Amino acid sequence: MAKEQIQWALSGMTCAGCAHSAHSIAEGTPGMEQIQVRYASGSFKATVDKELLDVLALQKSLAAAGYGLTTSYISPRSRIKNQKEAIDRKRNELIAATALALPLFVVGMAHVHSGWSIGLQFLLASILSFYFGRKIHSKAFALAKMGSTNMDTLVSLGSLVAYAYSIVGLAMGSHDQVYFESAGLIIYFILIGKLLEDRGKLSNSKALTALLSIQPNEAILVEDGRQQKVAVESLELDQLVWIPPAQRIPVDGIVTEGSSTIDESTFTGEPLPVEKGMGSKVWAGTMNGNEGLLVRVTHTGRSSALGGIIDAVVDAQGTAAPIEALTDRVSKIFVPTILALSIATGLIWHFAFDAPKAVIYAIDVLVIACPCALGLATPLAVVAATGIGSKNGLLIKDAAALQLAGDVKFALLDKTGTLTLGKPVVTNIDWSDLAARSAFISLNEKGTHPLNHALVSYFGNVDGLPQVKRFKAVPGKGIQGKIDGRMHYIGSGQFFTEICG
Repeated sequence: MAKEQIQWALSGMTCAGCAHSAHSIAEGTPGMEQIQVRYASGSFKATVDKELLDVLALQKSLAAAGYGLTTSYISPRSRIKNQKEAIDRKRNELIAATALALPLFVVGMAHVHSGWSIGLQFLLASILSFYFGRKIHSKAFALAKMGSTNMDTLVSLGSLVAYAYSIVGLAMGSHDQVYFESAGLIIYFILIGKLLEDRGKLSNSKALTALLSIQPNEAILVEDGRQQKVAVESLELDQLVWIPPAQRIPVDGIVTEGSSTIDESTFTGEPLPVEKGMGSKVWAGTMNGNEGLLVRVTHTGRSSALGGIIDAVVDAQGTAAPIEALTDRVSKIFVPTILALSIATGLIWHFAFDAPKAVIYAIDVLVIACPCALGLATPLAVVAATGIGSKNGLLIKDAAALQLAGDVKFALLDKTGTLTLGKPVVTNIDWSDLAARSAFISLNEKGTHPLNHALVSYFGNVDGLPQVKRFKAVPGKGIQGKIDGRMHYIGSGQFFTEICG
């Protein structure tokens, strides 16, 4: 039986406990083993035998609990876009909920038990709990039918118990035992928490966003002598693309026409551009120099070197650190334990202390005991660390490597770009000819090579420089221009050998 690794997207998870319940649902599925569900990255990984696996049945089982399993590939760019759109929706929802929560808080805390006050609290709490909290309640009930629980269970019970207790109090004429504000504000504060949590997850993806930003979405396709802009994903192998000067290269390929210098520092950390000509390999995400290139496509998208790096970062963010096994075991029993403590608190206060306060204290236990921090801390740390690592040129294979890094005693490191900045710096130049100095500075300011930039930084702003005419950059060799009627050159030894013959 041929087995393969899959990584799909799982939506609908609202807390770390959801990952455990989704894992439990998938655990008994024939043809699936080594299941990993990560709340922080929204990923569903497993080893599957596609001959035995019934994907539709698995999707239906997960959908019954409120989860959506997407088996088609979702690019990191689309995933981040979806995250941003979800945050915008939650922000708008929170703004609307605030318009109800503020008056509910003011009226509820004023302890005014007149008819209009109770009626207003009832109306506001009903909307907050049953409209803005509808997803929380539906998820809690769906899991309850399957004999499972998560954070939504605690929040839903807290809100509904406070609401039901208030209704009973009204029916019995006890207006001082009405806690509609608790029923509504519980939902409101959870909405705030979920928005902040989602923003935190998106923030931890910023380094991945920066990596995606160097991957062009469009390319200039050359067919029958004509050029047209097309989406990179539509390109096929062996097609020709034109790379304009000073533009990022959209594909991996081989140069078939032209010569230029390529800044490959995003891949190698080396600060100096590499000369490329006929037959040279170029990589997606690197920056072309001052000359155009015609490139034959060899790899695009996920199959490119840059795509492989991005996939490696995404895969690492979906792995579990060994320490998560402990938090997973604790999280599985956390919600049932809190439910038992809440019931015990209510019973003890009802029979031994102040009976009217028993329900409120039982609700307090439900609401303040959120397992999300426990189950989310390590996954978010993995997302943050792998993202920061990729931003600094460090690719982390998986979360286990991160945990083991704390025990490293010796490390072998590449120097350039790792221990050093990888940028050339001029420390000193001695001049005997001031006229030559002025000509050198003037011509150098026209160049775009990193060494030109280093010299510009060294000289700073200099007034009264002579004008450069007929400037020309020779790729991979140097620059030249006419100053005061004479040609001047800056470049490599090979450049001067060619000039002098």
